[in-house]
Amino acid sequence: MLSILSASIAFAPDEARLFSQKPGAVAGTMSVVAALIMGLHTWLRLGERAEVHRGLAAKYATTRRRIELLKAFPPATLDEFRRELGEIQQRLDEHARGAPETPWWSKWRTDRELKREGMKNRWSELCGDGTGGDGCPCQRLRNEAR
Repeated sequence: MLSILSASIAFAPDEARLFSQKPGAVAGTMSVVAALIMGLHTWLRLGERAEVHRGLAAKYATTRRRIELLKAFPPATLDEFRRELGEIQQRLDEHARGAPETPWWSKWRTDRELKREGMKNRWSELCGDGTGGDGCPCQRLRNEAR
């Protein structure tokens, strides 16, 4: 869009120019901005990331539907139920292996929100007393996440 606009500014007749003083500078600046945006889009691989997330969402949706069916029509025996739960656990583990890594800042923000809501913080669950001293596992995990 920016490329089209900059080209129309650069090649428009003098009477129709929106920016009459320095159309070349405006067109050049807009072209550079368009190139930077496209380069950033390519470097971040946003399309590829979105495709990975869409595929993973479809897999999780399939597993969720399987759980809903299991709730609606439970197996006749406890052994069958445990077998079904094991299969669901295996599917979820496979999905997690194929999932992109969650950024550390997202984990930190989620923990902060859970703590604010009064829910038990998973870091404090690891160290037991929630002190967060240098020797506790939660402090080591926080340091590794950074």
